[in-house]
Amino acid sequence: MARNDSKIIFRKNGVYVSASHIPQTYTSSKLIYFVSGSNGDEYGQFKTKAPALNKARKMAKLSLTKRRKFDE
Repeated sequence: MARNDSKIIFRKNGVYVSASHIPQTYTSSKLIYFVSGSNGDEYGQFKTKAPALNKARKMAKLSLTKRRKFDE
């Protein structure tokens, strides 16, 4: 059976990156990195860790008001 767990790998100033196994078939999954805000905002999903961390660091530097403009 495919894995569907999630792990937080970055958290700062209300922004976090979670690595999640997304099921592709009954026996396989794909690791996807999600950049999210603690208030429910979503800033993107990435195939690799580096771009997800870069986006999260940029979002964490912005004020909450400015961050909301990037919600997808």
